[in-house]
Amino acid sequence: MLELTPAGEELLARSREFQQRVFDELVEGWPEGDVREFARLLARFAESVERKL
Repeated sequence: MLELTPAGEELLARSREFQQRVFDELVEGWPEGDVREFARLLARFAESVERKL
């Protein structure tokens, strides 16, 4: 089993924060329902990619 070091956990947290900021900027001005639907479909797409790879 692999375990992240504290530095790895910090890097992962910063990466997720960055990704969230970019996502928020890209959908700025979108209706909230559209943002939720896009996020749902994007997660579904990512799950499909993960299963295929």
